[in-house]
Amino acid sequence: MKVFGVSFLAFSVVFLLVYFFSVYGGGPSVGDEGLPLWKIFSGFFIVVFSFSFWMTMLVDCLSSGKVDNRIFWGVGLFLFSWLAAILYFFAVYRKR
Repeated sequence: MKVFGVSFLAFSVVFLLVYFFSVYGGGPSVGDEGLPLWKIFSGFFIVVFSFSFWMTMLVDCLSSGKVDNRIFWGVGLFLFSWLAAILYFFAVYRKR
């Protein structure tokens, strides 16, 4: 899960940098939409966690030599991203 931690940190930093630069450039800020802060940050966490999880499963699939049907899993991860990532986690990643 080291790859997950690194990708989660990297995507969090990129997401926050894009957000703060857009606000600095004159875009709408958090307070303009009237949403509570907990909703905004929980949405941020869900998006970054989901993307990091998917990227971790994709990297593991493409870089690990222990995966049977690597092409099948790789194409599945690209086409059915989140669903395939969850299936890959329980079928392949967790068994190792």
